[in-house]
Amino acid sequence: MLNRSIIILLFVSFIAASSASAQTANFLFQGFTWQSIEHKLTDARKLEMIEKIDHWLLDLYREQQAIVFDLNSKDALASFHVLDFNGNGLLDMLYYGPAGAESFLTLVLVNQGNGFAVAFEAYGAIVNLWRPFPFQPFHFIFSAGACCNEPLRWYTHYQPVQGDPLTYAAKNKTFLPSEFNFPEKSITPIAFTTINETYTLRRTAYIPEERGETDAYNVLAQYPKGSEGVALAKQIDATGREWWLVMMRNNKGFTSDYKVYIEGDEYYFLGWMSSRYLQKL
Repeated sequence: MLNRSIIILLFVSFIAASSASAQTANFLFQGFTWQSIEHKLTDARKLEMIEKIDHWLLDLYREQQAIVFDLNSKDALASFHVLDFNGNGLLDMLYYGPAGAESFLTLVLVNQGNGFAVAFEAYGAIVNLWRPFPFQPFHFIFSAGACCNEPLRWYTHYQPVQGDPLTYAAKNKTFLPSEFNFPEKSITPIAFTTINETYTLRRTAYIPEERGETDAYNVLAQYPKGSEGVALAKQIDATGREWWLVMMRNNKGFTSDYKVYIEGDEYYFLGWMSSRYLQKL
């Protein structure tokens, strides 16, 4: 049976808008604001903390081997966010900004008293974060891709790993097309199973051929009978057919041309399915 708690968690907190994919207002884009979680420090105090960071990004600045950012500028200092990431009362730092590559770097640095340890480092953005309980480390959703015209964008739920210093491990991933239009409203999530063989997950809430269109990237995957998912929204096409925006768990013998872009087994696809042969659980 599908782990519905994971799906609901992802539904509530899994995507925030990015410049590449935010084409319309989106009920799944449940982002956060830094103002609600970060500690306000003077520039001088923030610079004192930055001086304790031992990391190649800061080494580039100190050694002037590359001009990544100018710490004397307000924009650069604004890229360093001060917050208690692991819930132990010490002030940690999160950097999100340029690092000499196409994508911005996200760097989570936890306070060790006399310095900082890297808890997480990757190119991309944290688009949502939350504490399951007070004084516990943050969980977060991380957005990576799509780079270099890759057709998929992915969102990964990271959870803390017990230990000192704090580290993070990927729990699961959700993939969706890089170009994707969302409906404006959601529905109460509906758990379902497919009751027809070879059922198609699409990029659009219609069949392009019925409109005389050609879309080589429209079919995201095809699922066998008994595949499970959760519907998050509904839409009616011009023929009167009802479509569900669904999150499919890829744990059965599905087929997809997009598998070449994906690693691992614990991931989900987001797309559109005709509701005709979907049975509520």
